[in-house]
Amino acid sequence: MPSPSETVDYASIRFPSDRIDVAALRRAHPDRFDAEGGRRFADAGSDPTFFLDTIVYLERLLARSAFDHAAGRSANRQKGAGMSRSECLKDLTEFYQAYGVATGAKHTAQLVRGFEDQAAHQAGRRR
Repeated sequence: MPSPSETVDYASIRFPSDRIDVAALRRAHPDRFDAEGGRRFADAGSDPTFFLDTIVYLERLLARSAFDHAAGRSANRQKGAGMSRSECLKDLTEFYQAYGVATGAKHTAQLVRGFEDQAAHQAGRRR
């Protein structure tokens, strides 16, 4: 079992996706909420506009990378996942805008720096 200093406590990090509520989901996916006989959430895996799992994955990927960097580990988790940090930010910008979390790329970058700093702090020092 890894020591606490080797693991990220994701539960203690305030992620931007925490702001996504049912109202945001309804605005982004009216066909699932506001249409009689609308598509079910069980079918979300086939819907390219329904990306909650991807948002959570990208946020944790960036948080873990910041944690590893602050801990002095050189693991580049984004590259291991086949994505650069800028690709993660680009995708998160689109998702955050769709769900009303961010207004654009600069706002997304600011939000990401916030949770990266929280993860880095857990590793014992700031980035």
